[in-house]
Amino acid sequence: MFHYRSNADLRAANRFMQSNIEAVQNASLLLGGPRALNRFQKLLDDLRAGVVLTRRMKREMKALHDLLTLQHVADPEREECGFFSSIDPTDPAVEDICRLSDGLMGLLMQTEAEEELPVFEPGQMA
Repeated sequence: MFHYRSNADLRAANRFMQSNIEAVQNASLLLGGPRALNRFQKLLDDLRAGVVLTRRMKREMKALHDLLTLQHVADPEREECGFFSSIDPTDPAVEDICRLSDGLMGLLMQTEAEEELPVFEPGQMA
């Protein structure tokens, strides 16, 4: 049986990604190039096809959040370093990136907090 919470987490992740798909795709490409865009699109496919929000999906959402929050731009070994240096700080995409990172952080915090709650299977009394 599937946990109600896991299904709700997956629906919440799908809603967030679907409602921000174009902005997240643009941000992924801008901050991480084609490889990051492909990684996001794979995550989107997995979320659409999923039955529950898996650890791997959460890990990929965390990687997307790291990209949006510029976690690796100081590392010259990472592609993000080169892409970040070409962004104009006055570009309107910067505001979208900040909004997306805040929304994704909220989603990640929600799913992590819910893991601490007791799980009830369908038909089980609380």
